Amino acid sequence: MNTALLGLLLSLPTVLNAQIRKDALTPVARDDAAMPVLREWQRKRIEKCEKGGIAKISFSPWYELPSPALKQLFPGLRFFATFWTLRPIPGKEKETIGLPSELEIALILNPDGTSLKEVYTSGNYEPFGEFLAAHKIAIRSAADAKLVWEAFCDLHLKHWKDQPAVKISDTVWHLGDTTIDRFHYYYEVVLDDDHVVKSAKLVAEPVNKLPSR
Repeated sequence: MNTALLGLLLSLPTVLNAQIRKDALTPVARDDAAMPVLREWQRKRIEKCEKGGIAKISFSPWYELPSPALKQLFPGLRFFATFWTLRPIPGKEKETIGLPSELEIALILNPDGTSLKEVYTSGNYEPFGEFLAAHKIAIRSAADAKLVWEAFCDLHLKHWKDQPAVKISDTVWHLGDTTIDRFHYYYEVVLDDDHVVKSAKLVAEPVNKLPSR
């Protein structure tokens, strides 16, 4: 991926202004069975940050994502999110220019409470495609595509559910198809011959370079 496109993808949460507000989510109770795993993940993240010696990290509470779409696609799994802020250590401000003000991540847990996968809520969203492929999720109809897109939006904390799913071919769907300013955005899902997801990632095309369809 070239540097310009990477920068564009990382800035999408700001460009599209679509994040779900934290006050719309319910914090996980302290005695929830998942809390030891969530706290351990957080402890390791703090330890890693402190080793860098240039920034401090602070976290929001953990939130469980209330998503019927995720529950339907992945029965038994649990989905959590947290938000964290990185701030420069006094005297290290010049070394942290461009440091994101706030980051978000979703953590997927198995029914037994063990950590299964990290999914960041920015970038090109390939980890979600990997997760769909690992669980052999299929898209055989417009209803399937809508369900996968709703699950994507819930997991990544996006208000994009009204954006349509467009079938390009028997093995390619463009989910969340939309044009903003000079760019055409879609989540391209590639299927195998049995219509099971192989991969997926966000694509951003300049409008003046759109292919004919």
